Amino acid sequence: MPFGTHMFTETMDKYAAALEGFLAMLLRPQGAYQTPFTPELTNALATLDTALVHDPDSLPECIDHVLQQVWEVSWRTTPTNRVADPTERFVMLKSLNMDGSWGDVRQVTPLLAKLKYLMRVYFMRRVAEAHNMEEMYNDIERWCKEGQCSTFDTVCDLQHRASQLAMQAQGPVNLYWTDDSDKMVLRYKGDEITLDALRTMFKRMEQDAKRIWEQDVMLNSGLSVSYEYIKEDLENRRLGYSFLEEQRNGFSGHRVTLLQHIVQDPTLCDRFCHIQDGRLRLRPAALMTWLQSYVQLNALHLLRLEMLSGGPGRGTELTAMQYRSSGTRRVRNLISVGGHLVLLRTYGKTSSRSGNDRFIPHSIDGFTADLLVQDLALARPFAELVVAECFAGRQDILQLYQYNLFVNTDKLFTTTELSRQMVHYTLPELKADISIRDWRHIAIAYRRVLCPTHISLYDEEEENFAEDHIAAEQTGHSVRTERLRYAITADALAGPSEDVLPLFLQASNNWQQVMKTVPGTYYFDCLISINNL
Repeated sequence: MPFGTHMFTETMDKYAAALEGFLAMLLRPQGAYQTPFTPELTNALATLDTALVHDPDSLPECIDHVLQQVWEVSWRTTPTNRVADPTERFVMLKSLNMDGSWGDVRQVTPLLAKLKYLMRVYFMRRVAEAHNMEEMYNDIERWCKEGQCSTFDTVCDLQHRASQLAMQAQGPVNLYWTDDSDKMVLRYKGDEITLDALRTMFKRMEQDAKRIWEQDVMLNSGLSVSYEYIKEDLENRRLGYSFLEEQRNGFSGHRVTLLQHIVQDPTLCDRFCHIQDGRLRLRPAALMTWLQSYVQLNALHLLRLEMLSGGPGRGTELTAMQYRSSGTRRVRNLISVGGHLVLLRTYGKTSSRSGNDRFIPHSIDGFTADLLVQDLALARPFAELVVAECFAGRQDILQLYQYNLFVNTDKLFTTTELSRQMVHYTLPELKADISIRDWRHIAIAYRRVLCPTHISLYDEEEENFAEDHIAAEQTGHSVRTERLRYAITADALAGPSEDVLPLFLQASNNWQQVMKTVPGTYYFDCLISINNL
């Protein structure tokens, strides 16, 4: 595969599948359905076909040559060939259902997005691997810019059109309220979801997190760090900086607190340590057992931040968050602001157009906020020691623990694993296997009717009241998108209801209060809540 990337394997597989499907169409033997090719593309495909059988090592070069003959060529339509561009023809064929009917426009937008990404990576590699990068860019510029007659421009144009059509289409009714007055019970895809069951589910999460933290991670030590107001220099983007390194907080003095407790406790010392060659050494098996418990706690943190921090985020972005400034990401995803521990989620879908990532703040609920602080101050330094011992020489794994907020043993979590964790709690309490996609609909439906803080913005230019909703923004889309695409109830068929525009952090706190968890503004007092569980 000629496209190098740091994307998740799960996500990259989807992009690779789009390229593989396209190449398979080009290589497929011509039958009754003829696809006219240029002589150059025909020769490039014949070389690729031979390499698949006899010379696998040359596949990257052969694939690049095929793509060059497709994406750096002007395709002209003729009366007998109305769809001359093979890429456009691929999109057309993929838009058909098995029965020959046209598929929904929402089936096409993901494919167009993948093709656009693949094309950009292809052109980027062409430039990066050239001896003279400036000269190469000048040679291929017309093929990788919108507004020029090229395959890239065609894909971009199709994406704009398909996205516009998809945004204009309201989604199907996927849920309805069974108690229209109180809005406490709804049915989603036939399953009954109650507000009481949701609250019970979150309480169970807290109980599990408390048990794992106290017994399995902190080893019944009773250790904790004391703090009042967490101080942080938000303008400090030095490599490795976070509020944990801020000397005014005193967290850095606890990096060996858990290790010291283990060594000084005879029972724990015997469990985790042994004497070898006259030196005290750690037992890898015991360390790995501890690490698995720590990973369970990480998964619970991740799940609660997805479900309790206001508008649910996209799992792929959430699982990659960092709590320190890194060489590639100076803006931290975990910060302390005005009494809130804030998750600064990055929304990158529009970064290719704007040139910048969009940051969306979420106030973390009080229980999780305090536990995260305790975790990063006490348990994470020990986890780094465990990883250095159990994965000796794997600097890449160690860096995950040094920078990333959530780590799954030797890698990051995936959205599939997050959905699996969600089902673990939704199935027993809600009697339904609710995954990330389903949760967005359910959470948005409840939030609309149970978080009624209102504010309007006056739009002087249009001389009307502009509508927006910060909680919808937290989900990573506009109110209009939310109305049309998520949590579509029968009420929506009569017309959209009024939306509100509370502050981002207040929107998170409103949701936490509805779910009867400790709001994020009160995380300093959360230890009382933990002890009363």
